[in-house]
Amino acid sequence: MRSRGEPALKGFVIQSLWEDLHGLLREGTLLRETAELRLQARDLDLLDGKIEPGLWYPNETYVRYAQLLAEVARVTDAESYWTERGRKAVERLLSGPSTVQKMVAGAKSFGNEAGRALMRLPELVLNYGEWSFERMEASHWIVSVRAAEALADSLRFSFQGAGERIAHLLSGSQTRVISSRARRDTVRFEGRPA
Repeated sequence: MRSRGEPALKGFVIQSLWEDLHGLLREGTLLRETAELRLQARDLDLLDGKIEPGLWYPNETYVRYAQLLAEVARVTDAESYWTERGRKAVERLLSGPSTVQKMVAGAKSFGNEAGRALMRLPELVLNYGEWSFERMEASHWIVSVRAAEALADSLRFSFQGAGERIAHLLSGSQTRVISSRARRDTVRFEGRPA
């Protein structure tokens, strides 16, 4: 899928960042003045408003929210931090009725082709990137993403964690997912047994 205008993502992708920033502001861990220095006006307007899970939001707002959250949380291992957030995001989505829950449940019926069936999921939450699935052997797979310039590392690592959790749900065994960015516009995820 090619980008349609400004790169954007669905509200439920950005919602946990928004909630965490709100919590930090309430606690006083994040000062309003700091947020105003780090974020753009439209980011602040959104922070002052409400996130609607099914609406589209600018990808760059996600990036700035993620950078600010990582800075305030004093993250030293970005990959581990965002991967864990990705795992937790899947758990949150599966805890109640959602499109993701229905897709994962439906993908189980595809057996060995479940991974390929789930390639529709990124298209539902991002308006950029071309995602493809290749099964290498029984428990080894590769997802390639072209036109991925807008896929920030925080989001890439979150997808990595989400991929681990979804693969575990589908296969019943632990899966280790790694990702790399060979070029600015290309990302590769690789899953193997843990």
